[in-house]
Amino acid sequence: MKQLICAVSVAAVLSGAASASELTFEGLGGEGTPIDTVVVDGVTIDISVSSSTSFDQAILYDTASPVGEDPDLEAPFFNTATGETETADMVGNILIISENDDSDGDGSFDPADDLGSGGTFTFEFSILSTVFSMDVLDSKKTTFKFFDENGDQIGGNVVVGSVDTIDTEFPNEMTTVVFGDAGVGISGVKSFTVKLKESGGLDDLSFEAIPVPGALPLMIGGAALLGAAGRRRRQR
Repeated sequence: MKQLICAVSVAAVLSGAASASELTFEGLGGEGTPIDTVVVDGVTIDISVSSSTSFDQAILYDTASPVGEDPDLEAPFFNTATGETETADMVGNILIISENDDSDGDGSFDPADDLGSGGTFTFEFSILSTVFSMDVLDSKKTTFKFFDENGDQIGGNVVVGSVDTIDTEFPNEMTTVVFGDAGVGISGVKSFTVKLKESGGLDDLSFEAIPVPGALPLMIGGAALLGAAGRRRRQR
């Protein structure tokens, strides 16, 4: 984890990305709510899961007032990247892979608990984006992979060491993972995966959509019209 941040502090990196959008998982529902698609600042993010369960579902977990029985995911958390303790108000809802199915059909996956065997999240943006950082909570090993619009991997794997909380320890542990050299982010991302070796949670995805040049839609439209005109001439 330390080599990812290098000599640049997390606070400096995040202040440099002040215009970035942030997915915090707040205001999306209560604990146990399934999360498949979210919209942040006009960008749609599809979220899917691959795991050892038959239902493969990402859900919310409330670290401030958890109903589920997982003390390792209860705030406060000590952030090993910043050296600060983050309170329940600062962390709030996080995203986990559900261990339990919606057995009663009420739309909530409860009791909410993270899957002990871990699994892989996939985040897909509707617009190419630059990804700056993301929080990882109570995980033994986490691996990030980033992909462009063609499905080709961008750079190598980003591997995060253990921030796993021992039951006798408190506060629990988390870390802010900063991406790219000197925290400039990883650009041109269409999708990325997050593989948890075992249980754990995610929070606070910081990203910025890459704007489409204003003239590009006009150029595309003009090219389409020229193509249509050419076809009409050939048909005469």
